[in-house]
Amino acid sequence: MKILKNIYKFITKSPVVFIAFALLMILSICSALYTFNFLLSVIKNNEQALEDERTYIVEVSAPDLDSRLSKIDIKGKGISHIYCLIDNDGEAVIADYYGHRIGGDGVIIGKWFTETDLAYGAKKVVLPDYHSLSRQPDFEFTRYDIGDSYEINGVSYEAIGIGALSGLTYQIPYNSIDDISLISAVAVATESFGDENEIESLSTYLEQTLGGEVISRPDVNEKISFAEKYEQYLKEGAIIVGIMLMSVFNLAYVYTYILDTRKREIAINRISGQTISSAILTFYAEILILSTLGYIISALIVKFLILPGLSDRGFMFNDSIEISLYIMLYLIFILIYSIVFLPSIINQIRKSPVEAMTDEG
Repeated sequence: MKILKNIYKFITKSPVVFIAFALLMILSICSALYTFNFLLSVIKNNEQALEDERTYIVEVSAPDLDSRLSKIDIKGKGISHIYCLIDNDGEAVIADYYGHRIGGDGVIIGKWFTETDLAYGAKKVVLPDYHSLSRQPDFEFTRYDIGDSYEINGVSYEAIGIGALSGLTYQIPYNSIDDISLISAVAVATESFGDENEIESLSTYLEQTLGGEVISRPDVNEKISFAEKYEQYLKEGAIIVGIMLMSVFNLAYVYTYILDTRKREIAINRISGQTISSAILTFYAEILILSTLGYIISALIVKFLILPGLSDRGFMFNDSIEISLYIMLYLIFILIYSIVFLPSIINQIRKSPVEAMTDEG
């Protein structure tokens, strides 16, 4: 109760200063969350692109493709997962075979397939990212939402998610393909790039095992290109962290000024019998509550206003921060705020009431 009264005094004593402090806090947290989300989205997109660059596409026509697929040495060849491409009126349909990315990594919205879905061929589909398709002005498409029915080659599938892959890329469990003859190609994604000799060796192995021809395979130069991109992301991230820390220190400077204007209040509390530790705890709890409220408000603004607003205008800004990550970021914010704000609080409260009253005069 004393803490809430303390916050009330803070607000009523200098409402203009409090509003400026609150707005600066929310602005800094919103900027941090938005920037973190943006970098996370870029990294996820590039991780997906990197996976695509580690993929071998084998054109097949063998009637015994089902048994051939089961003979592939997944662990021995360093394969992460296999999926199949089937024609759907000229559009590619991806059917995940081994489901390496179970758990949501393959979707932006909705959910990924369960092990049961993959094992028994559930009639479910993860649709393409229609936000990316909407940026293609000459492309006409029907917007589907989670739970809608989507037809592939005359078979109805339940749409359970929107995929992280961009373009005309549909993902369905391999066993849900009723007609194996519809499969036109098999895609094999590897855990790592490998060198030129390893790429050549795996290409030969896949052609022999699947009875087809490799029409696309990894390029070692792409590995170098992506490594350079990640290095650039790390540099940009370091700069952003520096800017965010500067904003926190600026916020701490403002709060130091606020504490300076409240010296008389602190001195009176001390004279009334409040101990130094109790005063420090009261003011620390005050900044903890304000920081928590500021973080919650900022997270809601970013999640429900900024990101949807940008997305509706054609920007590729998906919400890449999960709830667990929001909680982790909150704990990091509180830790940073504690490190930055506590010295100012302790320094002000440790002054004797006489010294504080003299400074006030």
